[in-house]
Amino acid sequence: MKVVALTAGDGDTSSTSPPRRVLGVVLAGGQSRRMGRDKAGVVVDGETMGDRACALVAGVTDAVVVSGHGRGIDARWLRLPDRHHEYGPVGGIAAALAHLDGLGDADPAWRGASLLVVPVDMPWLDAALLCRLRDAPATNGDVAGAAALLAADGRVAPLPLRLGAGQTGVVDAALAAGQRSLLGVIVRLGATLVPLDSADAHKLGNLNDGAALGLAAPAPSSLVA
Repeated sequence: MKVVALTAGDGDTSSTSPPRRVLGVVLAGGQSRRMGRDKAGVVVDGETMGDRACALVAGVTDAVVVSGHGRGIDARWLRLPDRHHEYGPVGGIAAALAHLDGLGDADPAWRGASLLVVPVDMPWLDAALLCRLRDAPATNGDVAGAAALLAADGRVAPLPLRLGAGQTGVVDAALAAGQRSLLGVIVRLGATLVPLDSADAHKLGNLNDGAALGLAAPAPSSLVA
């Protein structure tokens, strides 16, 4: 993976108003087999993970869509049909990129926008972390067209993820090649890595196993070396 690693202070922002339009995407199309029920409807700290994710993303983006079936999420959030459901997160991201392209065709203000993609099962994410990801500098200076990922303790998290309409071709090519792994798609991207302090590493943990309900935030299990 071609990356540019930032120092811990880079990409920080005190504002929740993005400089360019950003479409928030909540991925909620999985089968939740390990959880045994739809993850979006699981309650964490008095709030369902689905509504929690949508509200969090809405606070740091210009609009929010739910990619996938979104069962357990309030109906006020726009759903995007998952045209490639068998491809998991890659299919959901492809649907969001297609939607973003359509927004740009209909409204010039959305041209050059980017996506901020968050999975429904990461309830410990917070606004400050997502702002750092959203506003991270890009390798070529074009934030809207570049991918950015979070890293902690020497490992890279495939989600959450920032990417722009400039990455549509990369994702479409991955689908055409039968690439189902999000990590496989990320390898194709020139990405900026945004490092987190060790104290924030737990925020990248996901909750996808029913046996973990009620437990404290785990150490990140979805990170890759």
